[in-house]
Amino acid sequence: MGIIYNFETDNLPENVICANDNYYLEYDVNNDIYTIYDQDGNIKLEYEYDGERSRQYILSNAKKEMQRLEYEEIELQAIAEARAGI
Repeated sequence: MGIIYNFETDNLPENVICANDNYYLEYDVNNDIYTIYDQDGNIKLEYEYDGERSRQYILSNAKKEMQRLEYEEIELQAIAEARAGI
């Protein structure tokens, strides 16, 4: 067992490409789909390879989206804490 950011590797699917603190990206080889999941395993976004864009382009966009989701979550948490007076 290892750790990728906050995720124990034993709990991750085998086709995980990358992860950040709260999201991970899985590649479905059979269907050629890249899926972003949150830390609870909920699907946040899917990218399907259709031949028009390169896989590297899709992967790059997926990583950017994971980073955006991460920042958005941090911002929402800060707003909630500010409103609560923490």
